[in-house]
Amino acid sequence: MATATFVSKRLTLRFTVGLDDDFDPIYSNRTYSNVRESISDADLLTLGTKIGALSALELNHVTYTEQTLLESL
Repeated sequence: MATATFVSKRLTLRFTVGLDDDFDPIYSNRTYSNVRESISDADLLTLGTKIGALSALELNHVTYTEQTLLESL
């Protein structure tokens, strides 16, 4: 049997900052830590989109990472 314990959640915004010599996009990530465990996916997307709108860069996408500790009993 195992138990799962929430450790952290991070919100990451990926911005397009330009193009390389082959015209492939160049990306830059901005990560925000200490996101509440209880925040919903829809709220994270809304928050990420609103933060992205404040930037002069083009927002490519919004992701989040959740870290959970698994321990055996």
